[in-house]
Amino acid sequence: MNDMAFLCDVAVADARHLALMDVASRNHRLHRNINSAKTYHPPIDLVIGRTAQSPLLPSSVW
Repeated sequence: MNDMAFLCDVAVADARHLALMDVASRNHRLHRNINSAKTYHPPIDLVIGRTAQSPLLPSSVW
């Protein structure tokens, strides 16, 4: 719930005011968002972790 509250705070700040925010769109996005402090990692974080662990490919491969 804390993650959802944070995302709502950010959305209101981006909209500049609660009255200007598209509440239906925000509700839809919150339902599609995966929030789990224990096991979920966004895909970009997984990619960054893998590239940090593996050596870079030689330029001849590209």
